Amino acid sequence: FREALVECGEEVPEDFSELFTAADWSGSGVLNFVEFMAAAISSLPAIYCSESALKAVFHFFDSGGAGVIRGEHLHTLFPARPANDCSQMIRECCGKDCMTFADFRCVMRPKDWEPRPVAAAASWANVPDAASPVLGFLPDPASGTEESSSNGAGYPAEARPRLARSATTRVTSDPSEASAIRQVPGFHRTTLRPFYSAQPVSNVVLGIVRGTSGYARRALELGCAEVVESESGAFFFMPNPKYHWTPEAAFNAERKARFVAWWIHPALCDSLQEWTSVSSSTSRRSSSTGLCRGESKSSSQLIGAAEEVTGGVEEGVGAPGDFGYSDVAKPDGYLHTCRDLAGPDHVRMLQSLVSGIKRYLEKMFGESLPTAHVSAGFHYPVRPQYSTLHLQIRVNSGDVCPGEGRGVDFFRLLHRIGSDHDCFRRDDETLFYEATANLRTALLKACDKAGTAAREIGPMSLVLGGAGPL
Repeated sequence: FREALVECGEEVPEDFSELFTAADWSGSGVLNFVEFMAAAISSLPAIYCSESALKAVFHFFDSGGAGVIRGEHLHTLFPARPANDCSQMIRECCGKDCMTFADFRCVMRPKDWEPRPVAAAASWANVPDAASPVLGFLPDPASGTEESSSNGAGYPAEARPRLARSATTRVTSDPSEASAIRQVPGFHRTTLRPFYSAQPVSNVVLGIVRGTSGYARRALELGCAEVVESESGAFFFMPNPKYHWTPEAAFNAERKARFVAWWIHPALCDSLQEWTSVSSSTSRRSSSTGLCRGESKSSSQLIGAAEEVTGGVEEGVGAPGDFGYSDVAKPDGYLHTCRDLAGPDHVRMLQSLVSGIKRYLEKMFGESLPTAHVSAGFHYPVRPQYSTLHLQIRVNSGDVCPGEGRGVDFFRLLHRIGSDHDCFRRDDETLFYEATANLRTALLKACDKAGTAAREIGPMSLVLGGAGPL
């Protein structure tokens, strides 16, 4: 460990040996992952003391799923420590023989700890599943009021297009306290994948495939969308409508952006190619204006680029927030989530995606890309409306998978499936993650459809799959 720190150019403290011994709680002479994370939590509370991170650690210790940590749980993980010592540690921490999550959180967090601010999503992403309008630029550009970076900052007020308000049915996310989920091996194969397969292609994907989504068309015509092809389908890159209410909002002075790349099944690629090739000439004209690289342009140039685009971004099937279902059944071999990836063909597809990410971000950020913080990953599980494989990409906007367990870093996934093509197909690992109220509802519905057990083991805590009552 000391040699690795020196090799990385880090200063080794004089009391390093004492610090290492203190972190080596099992007394084995080496740090296992749990001991390393425990030391990280105490030294980097801003990262590791979030609600999601603490729940993940708590569920690791709570091996019985009872909602409490007892001395025997610690002794199982650290057998070198006497059982009596482990029980005494629990009592010293909370004054009881068992520790609840509330006790654990109180012990782990510093007294002055404050949660890290979370980037705001578009307003339609933060209301319950119901009909709601999707918002464009706010307020009216004529008012001259400044807006946030996710809402078009960096553009002169007179250049921001006035967008009509539509009132189609929007399926959206419900902000709520998250539930802690333990997913047992086999649950994806026997319960979740069949549930996703039974859903038709979502409107958001069909809107991209057929070009009916005003947002997707606007993005392509402005040069901030791109199609990456492979033998196993294609990926359609564009700004993420959940955070950038219009494609133009991805071009902002702060150089912060979020993107999404939707996978398109090979059987649907001809339709995608048909409309994207027609729009490609407009895309080249937009790219030549320098918008993609964030270059400074006059108001008249920005207005001219916007006027080339026809239709509102909120119009058409698959427009932002329209996550209803089409009447098109999912073809065979459909990739619902990253856990459907398997075999060498999918490895090659992901390798093509690496090149596509690089090319797309270079187009968007130009010379500023090497100094940007880039994160890419897949979320898992997802609500059925989102059950088409899609990659999340963030630039200077935090990490896609910050620690709540609901997802995997793209490059780690590629390395894993590249070395073990069947790692997801076996579905032989226990997963821990958090689920919002809407996702929890979908998971329970999947259990109901398949007759799979779902056990409530504590406040806001579920075990999905395995033995137990429904």
